[in-house]
Amino acid sequence: MLELQPKARVTGDIRYDVLEMHPGAVVDGELRLKSAEKPQLKLAASNDA
Repeated sequence: MLELQPKARVTGDIRYDVLEMHPGAVVDGELRLKSAEKPQLKLAASNDA
């Protein structure tokens, strides 16, 4: 499982089985699912009120 926090900045491609990406995280690259099964992409809810 990979969790990208709100201030995360990634340059490059990411291969994942399970990904949780919080609002504000930035990926400058390609997101690639490792397995051929149904993607388990989970978008984190904002904690801002």
